[in-house]
Amino acid sequence: IPQPSEGASYAPLATDAERWLEWSRPAAQLCNQVRGWGREGAKALVEGRSLLLVRRAHVVSLSAAHEAAAPGKLLETSDKGLLVCTGQDALLIEDYEYEASTPGAASI
Repeated sequence: IPQPSEGASYAPLATDAERWLEWSRPAAQLCNQVRGWGREGAKALVEGRSLLLVRRAHVVSLSAAHEAAAPGKLLETSDKGLLVCTGQDALLIEDYEYEASTPGAASI
């Protein structure tokens, strides 16, 4: 069944500004944003360094020790990835690399 053209519209193309994570948002929303950008990757600023996040991030509940942390605070670095505080819970970033435009950055 053809869709009537009356009332139809096109979604605007996503902009580079929409790739950047806003740490004040809940981890679940940020996880979806990372997944949605796929291989192109979402972008984030962590500890003053620009990251490219590609496909793999997970929501993690905050421990009592981290509940007072501000959104965007790097909580832990481990072999699993980077754990960053968000507006609700935390985001475990597993697949990332530091962007070359960040001074002193190297790919991980």
